[in-house]
Amino acid sequence: MLDRLAPADFTPHVGAAFAADALALELVEVKPLPPPPPGTRVRPEPFTLLFLARVPGYLPQGTYSLTHAGLGRLDVFLVPVGRTPDGALLEAVFN
Repeated sequence: MLDRLAPADFTPHVGAAFAADALALELVEVKPLPPPPPGTRVRPEPFTLLFLARVPGYLPQGTYSLTHAGLGRLDVFLVPVGRTPDGALLEAVFN
C-alpha cells in the first residue's frame, strides 16, 4: 500500500494526530521532492513527511506502526531529524 501513496493523500491531514505504537505524533509537513529523472525506478511523486513527537528526548530511527482514522495503519520508517521546543522531529521519505 505504501507504494501507492502520494503527497495528496497526506496533505489534508497536516496538523492531525497519528498514533505510533505508544506515541502520539502530529503530522506537521508534507513536502514534495523533485521529480525523478526519466527512466529511474522510483515513485512518480516522491515526498517527505515530517512528524512532531511531543517527547523530552530523541526517538530512535526505525519502523513505526502509524495509525490514522482516515488512512488506516501504515508501517513507516522514521528517522529523527531534529528537535523543537515542543519535541522531537521525525521524517519519513517516500521515493
